[in-house]
Amino acid sequence: MDYLILDEFQDFRDLYFEALIKWKNEFFFKGKFIILGDENQCINEFIGARKEYLLTIEKLINRKQNWKIFNMNISFRFPQQIANNAG
Repeated sequence: MDYLILDEFQDFRDLYFEALIKWKNEFFFKGKFIILGDENQCINEFIGARKEYLLTIEKLINRKQNWKIFNMNISFRFPQQIANNAG
């Protein structure tokens, strides 16, 4: 496996993150992580989701991967005019 894609990472909680690290270590995953998330859409804090996982992933995974951050400034869910007016 070359890549592991993790979506909605802003909603990861301790249990999910611990499982990810255990899986990575037990299977000696050497591929690259593709992590998708939006810190402003963390809606599951009431069940323990922590956007800090998304914001500090490069330190938490503890791996020498060339991390790249791509900001998506276009919404595909609603017209751009609404996004512009939202601030």
